[in-house]
Order: sequence, then structure tokens, then C-alpha cells
Amino acid sequence: TGAKRPTPYMIANNLFAHVSDPTVDIDLKPEHSVGGDIGIDQVLFDGRVKLSATGYLSRFSDMLSFAGAGYQNVQNAAMAGIEIAAGFELVPSRWHLDASYTYLDARDLDLGKALARRPRNSGAVALTYTGQNGLEATLSATLVGARFNKAKEVEPLPGYARLDLSLAYPLSDHTR
Repeated sequence: TGAKRPTPYMIANNLFAHVSDPTVDIDLKPEHSVGGDIGIDQVLFDGRVKLSATGYLSRFSDMLSFAGAGYQNVQNAAMAGIEIAAGFELVPSRWHLDASYTYLDARDLDLGKALARRPRNSGAVALTYTGQNGLEATLSATLVGARFNKAKEVEPLPGYARLDLSLAYPLSDHTR
């Protein structure tokens, strides 16, 4: 179980927005949730392949969510899904490949609609090269599926892909 109070930013945002739009709620309630997950990890081929799968379910009351001009409480919401991941040591101590996929069903249970800004499908792939003296370079791609910008599913946001390149080099045993 968990609880999350509205942040000072959320409260200030709603107070400011309430001046021009009196429908913006200035009395945000704390969010409460209960959830669980179950997963399995499997290591194969002397550690060169790692597989994992996790299923999860969370229920929320008074979930804090951004909507239009301000934040609001979604009275009853649920999120359920599955995450699968795999890691492959392509060339030991040199090349490593990671991939993951997430399926998410996030719903406002009162409206029977998808929660805003939460894609049903997303995933990532990363290829890492470790060179001499610990130099590490990672090229990663993140893929995010279509989602809606508002809880009433009236404003679709298209899916997108992002490509990142990161470099790391150890300066000492404790600094990179």
C-alpha cells in the first residue's frame, strides 16, 4: 500500500489556475494505492542470457493526475500490465544487448476510459560496448506507443521513438 500527498507545486499550480478557471479543484486529496507484482527471472548459458517477466496490478483511490489547467483526483483507477526483459552478453566483457517491453492497461474505473498520458505499449533496446580502461558507450532506442492527453480520450498523442547515445569513463573507483 502507499499514499502520496499533493506536492506544494501541485497545490500552487491549482491555486494559480483557479483564478482564471474556477472549476480547477483547490482541495486536492492525498492519493492512496494498493498493489502487487509477481515475476520470474531466469539466467541461461552460464549467465550470458538473462530473461525476466513481471506482472503487476495496482488500484488507486484519489489518484493525483494532471488534467488541462491543473491537477485533479481520479477517484478510482487501476493499472495492470506485464513487463518482459532480456539481456544478452554478445561478446563477454565487450558487447551487451538489452531489450524490454511493457504492456500497460491504465484506467479511470469511474469513466471506463484510459488514463491520460500512459501508453499501452512501450519498449527499449540498448547496445553497450565496453572498451579498454572501462570506457563504455551505449546506444539505446526508446519506443513509446500512442496515448491520450486527456482522460476522456479526446486528444490523441502519437507514439514516438527516441535515440540516445551515452558515454562513461571511470575516473576512479568511486567516480565515473
